[in-house]
Amino acid sequence: MSRSSRPLSALIVTLTLTLTACVDVVVEDEMGQSHDPVGVSALTVAQKGPRYAIIRDSARARGIRNAYLLAGIANTETGLAQCWSEATWACQGPNSPECGGGPVIAGSADGPCSIREGGLGMFQFDAGTHGQTLSRYGNGILTVDGQIGAAIDYVVNMVKISAYTTNAETDAKARDWINNFDINNPTLRDQWIKTVLRYYNGCQPSWSCWTPRYQTYTDGMWMAVNEAGGLGFWEVATGTRCGGSPMTVGQIDAKYRALGGCGSVLGAPVTEELSTPDGVGRYSVFERGSIYWTAQTGAFEVHGLIRDKWRDVGWEAGAVGYPISDERTTPDGAGRYNVFQRGSIYWHPSTGAHEVHGLIRDAWAETGWEAGSLGYPISGEYDVEGGRRSDFQRGSITWHRATGETTVNGPAAPAPRWKVIPVSYQVQETGYWCGPAATRHALSARMANPPTQAQLAQQLPTTTNGTDWIGQITRTLNQRLGVNRYVTVEMPDDPPTQAQRDRLWNDVVTSIDNNYPVVANIVAPPSNHPPGYPSNQTIYHYFAVTGYNPETRQVYIADSANFGGNQQYWLSFDQLATLIPPKGYATYVCPGGMTMGAIDAKYRELGGCRSVVGGAVSGERTTPDGVGRYNVFENGSIYWTPETGAHEVHGAIRDRWRDSGWEGGPLGYPTSDEYAVPGGRKSDFQGGSITWSASTGATTIGP
Repeated sequence: MSRSSRPLSALIVTLTLTLTACVDVVVEDEMGQSHDPVGVSALTVAQKGPRYAIIRDSARARGIRNAYLLAGIANTETGLAQCWSEATWACQGPNSPECGGGPVIAGSADGPCSIREGGLGMFQFDAGTHGQTLSRYGNGILTVDGQIGAAIDYVVNMVKISAYTTNAETDAKARDWINNFDINNPTLRDQWIKTVLRYYNGCQPSWSCWTPRYQTYTDGMWMAVNEAGGLGFWEVATGTRCGGSPMTVGQIDAKYRALGGCGSVLGAPVTEELSTPDGVGRYSVFERGSIYWTAQTGAFEVHGLIRDKWRDVGWEAGAVGYPISDERTTPDGAGRYNVFQRGSIYWHPSTGAHEVHGLIRDAWAETGWEAGSLGYPISGEYDVEGGRRSDFQRGSITWHRATGETTVNGPAAPAPRWKVIPVSYQVQETGYWCGPAATRHALSARMANPPTQAQLAQQLPTTTNGTDWIGQITRTLNQRLGVNRYVTVEMPDDPPTQAQRDRLWNDVVTSIDNNYPVVANIVAPPSNHPPGYPSNQTIYHYFAVTGYNPETRQVYIADSANFGGNQQYWLSFDQLATLIPPKGYATYVCPGGMTMGAIDAKYRELGGCRSVVGGAVSGERTTPDGVGRYNVFENGSIYWTPETGAHEVHGAIRDRWRDSGWEGGPLGYPTSDEYAVPGGRKSDFQGGSITWSASTGATTIGP
């Protein structure tokens, strides 16, 4: 089935069983006595904000306005918690991809957790055991979007059969009743709360639970309104229509408008927002592409031949997963690519579009991506005897099933002088979250799962006035990385002095060479705008510097503002240097005071922080045999003994030496640095040598 006609799945929900309320409600025993609430969500108000938005947008896509009615129920049931990690007082339910593969929340008021009973997820769906509940409601309720869809079906039915509502006797009328609900109308409020109590919670008017739970569910409804910022938050936005097209809503609409809306590369919408088959994501199809969204990844577009290739490899259920970037231009300006959760798809006019993922993609990255010796991919990954393989313009990479290793078959070529660090790009989610977005860009170069913009906004902290000072970003970067690798550099002089300019260039190069993006706080008056910035405005902003080109004296920028669709672009270093004053930037700093003596002399001879071994991560240590001394660096080591002197060892040769037993093995200590030989690289040791082959990527031990 094509994506333009994939139907929106619906869960058929009956009211033969009521849902079990487990949070912020009282529980009746046989004598009608009340117990204290069993627990609350660990989510803060700030963390609940994105969850409220998901409820609002998902309900909108299903034709339901006034979604605060749903959020009020979820507030009372679980405090909006979907995953057990958000409410660890409860039991652990089945695992969900939305919970990082961990368990969803399960009700804890139905006996011991070992019997696997109790309501599941944010709305606490309950049909007995966990297995019985999934059998009745489907695995979709293990996701937030699936919970919302099931909850809508449930509340529409309960409003229809309720003894308290009027003019709601059919599904269509029940939906109209919900969509025309007025929270300021006391009669409608009373009808809704009584309906929830009797048909959702299962409490009866004659029971002692009726009065306290009436107040609890009322409080949950008002909490959803007030915590989200008022009724304006819940109002149905007009979204975007192009003539008589379907409408885009929520985060997908925000992405569509950022891309240019009806005039964008995607063209007009051709479907309403739909749910993906796995229940995790949402998507809208357009004339020339799609936008996909999940709570984990955010919303990104994919179009053209790259989208066609993504379709061919299985959409989001295939090898590469959901998109985590819009389509981008490669740094050489010749190709285009999208990054996905588990890989990438690259297009070039002479090669077409091909996916690359997993360990083969990692090996390709080590060769320099498309700018390296192999060039662009010319095939997807395919089976070969003993493993898998991908072909490139000037060679191939093979993954070997027996060893889990990869070998590179292709010519050795000098690495490009320019360097760009891949980051997980995101447009900033609010007009004042450029600081959190830039911080996230920097962290994504060092972390597989960087924190969200919302988490970073809270940590920095960022207010509606923005992020006050670059030092807040430096502190947060170091806290998140767990090590002090960033320092703040102020540039108070405007224009900057030559010394400040020289230091900035050196800091950018050193940071990028060690795979640490620089975060810059800039002031851009109308006379000095980066590409696409709105005219006649002075822009106060943060962005990340993720690359440099010494030949053109340019820097590569990851800019969350997305002005004019300019997300990542080259900028002259001269302009960068004039944008930063009188602010500053957060830059990588080489750990100081960790090398000494002969090892320090070797380190400085190699180039220090900009050398092949990178920054030091340990002080000088004694080897286990007591003979030598060594320092560990980010990308290698330097070893010294009185007999051999000090020598570096790194990369695949260091890995092979490690596997042979380090200096305690048959090779002993290194007696040379790594050096070039025909067809590869080599290091000498007391008991032999290790050679790395550029054509195969393999290492061999020899005399």
